[in-house]
Amino acid sequence: MFKRTKFFIGVSLLAQSISFFVVFIVLAVKKKSLWKTFFAAGLIGGTVGAVLTVSSLMKDRKFRRVLEAVDDLCAPDAYEPSEVEIPVDDTADETEFEG
Repeated sequence: MFKRTKFFIGVSLLAQSISFFVVFIVLAVKKKSLWKTFFAAGLIGGTVGAVLTVSSLMKDRKFRRVLEAVDDLCAPDAYEPSEVEIPVDDTADETEFEG
């Protein structure tokens, strides 16, 4: 039931740290005294979130297979234009398109 809990907690901590960094920037520009608190909370939350997310993804075998499949699809060496076939419709007549 809680197989992916570590992953979702990590992602939510990363999202929360991004919002804390936005608040940190706003408060630092306005020179408010809370900017250090938001910076520290964003830094700690981002670090913990990244560690949880990465450790969860490294343990997930299915995710490894998905990454390998995506790497195979996105490999720039595998694509050669000569391998692409252009479909030709033999049943179409050119007079149908003129007009």
